[in-house]
Amino acid sequence: MRYSIIFVILIAVSSIMIEDSTARYPLWFSIFFNTLMTVAIFNLMCIKKIKETYAACVKYKGVALRMMLFTLLIYTLCFFSTEMVGASNYNSFYFAGSALLGYWFLKAGREKRRVNVRMSVVLLILCVVYGAYLCFSARSVTTCFLGILWAVTGSVSGYFYAVDSSRFAQLAGISANQILALRFDLLLLFSLFMLPKDTIQLVDSRSMLYMFVLALTGTALPVYFLQRGINIIGAEVNAIIVAFIPFLTMILSVIFYRVFDLNESGFVIILTALLVLPLFPYGKIKRCKFVNRN
Repeated sequence: MRYSIIFVILIAVSSIMIEDSTARYPLWFSIFFNTLMTVAIFNLMCIKKIKETYAACVKYKGVALRMMLFTLLIYTLCFFSTEMVGASNYNSFYFAGSALLGYWFLKAGREKRRVNVRMSVVLLILCVVYGAYLCFSARSVTTCFLGILWAVTGSVSGYFYAVDSSRFAQLAGISANQILALRFDLLLLFSLFMLPKDTIQLVDSRSMLYMFVLALTGTALPVYFLQRGINIIGAEVNAIIVAFIPFLTMILSVIFYRVFDLNESGFVIILTALLVLPLFPYGKIKRCKFVNRN
């Protein structure tokens, strides 16, 4: 579980960075250069196995293409949703949705299954109530609603990416780095065509350095640890562990932006409790189904 825990810490920090980048640069500019540098980092990390990596991609093209499509949805919707509702709210709805899917699909005994269903219902009601509060208290109901919708859609994409990447690792017998070297290719191509016309004017040493740091600390390292976590403990348990992220993101938001919202904080605390408490029985599991630990 240690890889998933490290991912929790990194992704909370990266969420703050993404929120900051949406204020500094156009969305597609941030998405493209962040993706470009992420692709470069992971391809360099497994440069000796590039041929093997893309040979596996061609051989299992159906699963590989789905991984790339889900990656495109996850990261595009992440940037848009974060700009609309903020990093803390985005993470709350994204990982609540992810955990709901984990509860529903986690293999468990009949009694544990009943508890999971009850927790899912309470969690769903909580998210609907808080989502309605956000929308009706926002300046633009439409913008807020779309921000929440993109976060939830991203969470569904994230869960099924986890399932497909775990399956791809098992089928192809390749490492987490190799999967990460190819998963962003479709996003890179799509974001290239979406770049704003004034992109050249925005390219300078400062913006490129910022994008490199964002790619390294905000994407490359977090997705590496996420991939390792998925490969070792599986998509379902991983989906529940990462529910710690909204709480940590909320704390970082208060520290860096000095903004404290009592209603948001209350929602995140209750949300975290609902997601974390059912996790304790799973903490006794030292090893889950082995997929690929390389």
